Amino acid sequence: GGGGVLVGGGGSKGGGGGYGGSWDNLGGQQQAQGSGEEVDTLACKAMGFGKEELEQFFQSLEGFVKFIHKTKNCFVKYASAHHADQALQASRSFGYEADFAKFSMY
Repeated sequence: GGGGVLVGGGGSKGGGGGYGGSWDNLGGQQQAQGSGEEVDTLACKAMGFGKEELEQFFQSLEGFVKFIHKTKNCFVKYASAHHADQALQASRSFGYEADFAKFSMY
C-alpha cells in the first residue's frame, strides 16, 4: 500500500492584475517571531500517537533533517521552509495536528 501522491500548494507568488493580490498573501509561510527568517521546523501534537509512528511518517517526507519527541509534542526539522510547508500540508491531510514551530530547530 502507500505511495499516494501528495498534492502541494501552488508555488508561484503574486499573479493577478493590479488589485494588490491580498488573497495571495493569506496562506503564505509564517515567520519566526523576532526574526525575518522562515521557519523550517514543524511542531506536532504527539498525544495519542506512537513515537515510532510519528518519526517514520515525518522521516519519509522530502527534506527531512531531524526529529525530536517530547511527551506531548514532537518537533521536526526540514532542509528548508519550503520542505517544512510541504510536510505540514501532508501531515494535516494525514490527520496529525501540526503547525510551524515558533522557532527553527538547530
